[in-house]
Amino acid sequence: RCKVTVVRPHEEITWCGGIRGLVYAEHHFFFDPSGDDVTVRSEETWSGPVASLLRLGIQRGAAKVGGQTLDALARAVS
Repeated sequence: RCKVTVVRPHEEITWCGGIRGLVYAEHHFFFDPSGDDVTVRSEETWSGPVASLLRLGIQRGAAKVGGQTLDALARAVS
């Protein structure tokens, strides 16, 4: 389950989830306006011993989900 922890309109949305001390993730979307465009920067951090053991699989899955999320966001605003 994920919980939204930061909402700063036009600046940032952050959510997190997992079990602290085991495997926990925070995902940030930062919105950087530039003229008529907005650049979205996505950052994700993982912590805990399970994250260390599963790092490669987590990175692949996170990249796929992050890409899908950014694609959906681009479609929603266009």
